[in-house]
Amino acid sequence: MKLLAAFPTLGRSQDVRGIRKHITRKYRYIVYYQVDQAAGEIAVVTIQHPARTPLY
Repeated sequence: MKLLAAFPTLGRSQDVRGIRKHITRKYRYIVYYQVDQAAGEIAVVTIQHPARTPLY
C-alpha cells in the first residue's frame, strides 16, 4: 500500500470510470481503488484474493 501512496496511478485502469487495479507482490491480493487528485487521497474500493470467487 505504501507503493500506491507514492505512485497512485501505478495500477491499471478498469472498465469502470475512475477505478484502478493493483496486484500486491507478496500475497498477490487484487486491490481495486480510485484516486482523488484534488484531495490527494486514494480510496480502496475492495481487496480480493484471486483464489476466491467474488460474491458480487
